[in-house]
Amino acid sequence: MNGVAPGTLLVARYRLDEQLASDLSDVTAWSAHDQILDRPVRLSVVTGAHVAEALDSARRAALVVDPRLTRVLDVGSEDGVAYVVTERYTGITLSEVVAGGIVDPQQARAIVGEAAAALEVARRRGVHHLALRPDAVRVDGSRVLVTGLGLDAGVAGHDQHDAEQTSRADAVGLVALLYYAMTARWAGPSLDVPWIAADSIHPLPAQRAGDSVLALSDVRPDVPAELDELCAETFAGTHGTAAEWTATPLGEGPRSPADVVGAVEPWGEVSVVAALPAFVQPAAGVSRQSVRTAFDGAASAPPGTPPPAPPVRRPTTGRIHRVGAVPGSAGAGAGAAYAAGAATGAT
Repeated sequence: MNGVAPGTLLVARYRLDEQLASDLSDVTAWSAHDQILDRPVRLSVVTGAHVAEALDSARRAALVVDPRLTRVLDVGSEDGVAYVVTERYTGITLSEVVAGGIVDPQQARAIVGEAAAALEVARRRGVHHLALRPDAVRVDGSRVLVTGLGLDAGVAGHDQHDAEQTSRADAVGLVALLYYAMTARWAGPSLDVPWIAADSIHPLPAQRAGDSVLALSDVRPDVPAELDELCAETFAGTHGTAAEWTATPLGEGPRSPADVVGAVEPWGEVSVVAALPAFVQPAAGVSRQSVRTAFDGAASAPPGTPPPAPPVRRPTTGRIHRVGAVPGSAGAGAGAAYAAGAATGAT
């Protein structure tokens, strides 16, 4: 595409190696090597109607540093090829996690809490994601990574000028990720949009009861009451596109990523042992995290550095706990359908 291929050298610096998967219709992603700093990177070639917006949004996102956000390293163009260089995407997407089985409520709380804390750091710098979806959140061991900050919103053509609406959009997206992790159903704004590739696999929409999304507790009777209430408040009477969701105040739901952090805290480490039965839980218990440390502690770490793990003893093997079936819903079937049709993931 646009004259680039494996072996192409952009700006005498980035050598393209192999094409990677991307769910964005106007982005071709590549694994590449930065020959100046001798490090692997991800390079996204941007085309379409919103190239200028995507590059401008990515430049603003480059100012945001948090270990839970894949950092924008370089933005530019050469001979008509517009590109954004970021850290490599590591781990697996939330889509891939859920394809193996829906997530334990406490692990869902931790994953979304980490993502929300990262996006609150970005919000304080005036940057919003605006394109949250299961493929934009990744789990890499005990780390949660939010990808596409800046780039995805630009490719989608989303306007970041209204601070209230953009903050609300990210809050809704985060709660939709929480609902999805525990049900395999997407309760947020429709993902059937032009900026997402037509051949990408979308999660099934959440079931509805009247004009609202089916209550989380009706799908997952084991969820804590506060998570059930958070979803109910966020999704009451909502439907349609992202713009329709955020154009006017809706209910009592969260208005910003900070509100989502406050609603789901405290959470434990994203860990393969977090959902084990009590008799095999680590003796030190679960590490708790406050809103203040979630926002401020990670910001001082060098880019790409994982947060320190709490002092717990971990087994040598294990997986994130899954629940085998979704009572009263097609959630497990959605995960199986995803697994059957999903393409090989990007790194």
